[in-house]
Amino acid sequence: MKISFITSTLHSGGSERVMSLLANSFANRGNEVEIICLNKHLVFYPIDEKVKVWFAEEETRSRSIIKKMVWLRRHVKERKPDVVIAFMLEVFCATLASLIGMRVPVVSSERIDPHFFGKAKGFLRWVLLRRTAHLVVQTERIKEFYSPRLQARTTIIRNPVTGKVFSLPEVDKENRIIAVGRLAYQKNYPMMFRAFRKVSEHFPQYKLCVYGDGPQRSEIEAGIAAIGMEDKIVLAGKSDKIIEEMNRSKLFVMSSDYEGMSNALLEAICVGLPVISTDVSGASDLIEQGINGFVTPIGDEEAFSLALEKLLGDEKLMYTMGENNRRKAGDFREDRIVDQWASLITHVVEGGERV
Repeated sequence: MKISFITSTLHSGGSERVMSLLANSFANRGNEVEIICLNKHLVFYPIDEKVKVWFAEEETRSRSIIKKMVWLRRHVKERKPDVVIAFMLEVFCATLASLIGMRVPVVSSERIDPHFFGKAKGFLRWVLLRRTAHLVVQTERIKEFYSPRLQARTTIIRNPVTGKVFSLPEVDKENRIIAVGRLAYQKNYPMMFRAFRKVSEHFPQYKLCVYGDGPQRSEIEAGIAAIGMEDKIVLAGKSDKIIEEMNRSKLFVMSSDYEGMSNALLEAICVGLPVISTDVSGASDLIEQGINGFVTPIGDEEAFSLALEKLLGDEKLMYTMGENNRRKAGDFREDRIVDQWASLITHVVEGGERV
């Protein structure tokens, strides 16, 4: 089967990680696979040599989205893929618009909670998604956002977790809490830091380490200094060994205002960490309250602080929650998730669903 994946870039985001993994897996299963990046960017994740990567910006020598769409239409017409899979709102909207009338099935993958998009993007999505052969989302909450008619063409597929999660060595845990994500407003780190400050004096042995980088770094650094937590909160930057860093930690926390399905949360669960998360899309799908972690209301500093206090003050509870999470890990194995995608693609292609 010929499969074309379309994305904006192949930088270090969660969506790009999943697409890279899927492309590699399908290529290794004997499919002819290509990735089309609408924007030029360095490739962060490893791509199998059997996967052909195209950069529309290089092919057109232009940043114009119109020129890229024209090139994409011509490219797809020449390559004749059996299915096109487009990740993220801007990408699948551009893809669906480019391929109107071409009778090629397009699977659109929504990676972010659509409740948080404005009216203009919402209308654009509504118009174009009527033309998608199938929609893939990651959570029940995102699926329920759409009309019953579109829900009938919508499938929930979780993100896969890579194999090394399942072969981690036993290590001595450090007294640290780990958070992972871009340093951006969406993640609401200031709320997390204030909540941690409230309990820090009762648990002085713990540090909070944040892995990731982003546009808000200098502002976040200033905020840490303003609350006098420079010795307790560490901005550790990007790392290609996040799984290993999680394995050395005792607790995972996430304070986002909105998410699709957090890769970091999934990985923490599979590593076997107890977790605390705000009630973003996907959190309540993964966390059973008081069983493998805690879900707190979005933006609720007091509730987040109380959850921290509850876990940091009870090592036995942290261990039990971690073991409960470890038992869930098999649900997110790479081969299982790729099998789900393969089944969906076969259904779309054989069912004759077209743009």
